[in-house]
Formats: sequence, structure tokens, C-alpha cells
Amino acid sequence: MTEAAVLKRVRKVLDDVGGFVVKIHGSPMQRRGMPDLLWVYRGRAIFIETKGDGGTVSKLQSKIAAKLAYIGGARYWAVWPKDLEAFERVVRATVEAINDEQDRTR
Repeated sequence: MTEAAVLKRVRKVLDDVGGFVVKIHGSPMQRRGMPDLLWVYRGRAIFIETKGDGGTVSKLQSKIAAKLAYIGGARYWAVWPKDLEAFERVVRATVEAINDEQDRTR
């Protein structure tokens, strides 16, 4: 499966559960190594890197993921074709947990 096909399926899952999804397009004016997608759901930001069969996370992408983890408030997920079913379960569980947390604080 190509990275584009993985990206399409990931985006569909995110669109289905709601929130805001944006594709981060690479350009000469953008920082290299940025993840493919940004998903924001009820104030939580999750950056998502998609990979096709045989794709790997680069050293620069790993460094950016570590920085996002260090600063807090954002998460970084990498998704390969073999992970798509688990990804959907994790997204739905994440949405449920965020909803439950925000409902408790009202």
C-alpha cells in the first residue's frame, strides 16, 4: 500500500470522528520533517505521520516527534498499512476518552 493510500484512509477515519484535520503540505518555506497531518479534537492536537509499505520514520521526523512529546500538549503518531485497523480503534478510544474527560469537567 502506498503512503498516499494510507493517508487517505487515515484522513477518512479522522473525518468520520470529527474535529479539524489539515494536511501539512511540504514546501520550501516549511520546516522539513513535519508530520503529514494535524488533527485537533476538542482542544487536543495530534500530529500524524503516514508511511507506505517499507517506509521508515527519518531521523529528523523522530527528532520532531521527540520535541512534540517534550513540549507537551501534542501527540505524534506514525501509521503504517499494517496499523490501520489498530489506528482506527485508537482514534475512537481517544475520542471517547476526551469526551468523557470534558464531560466530567462540566
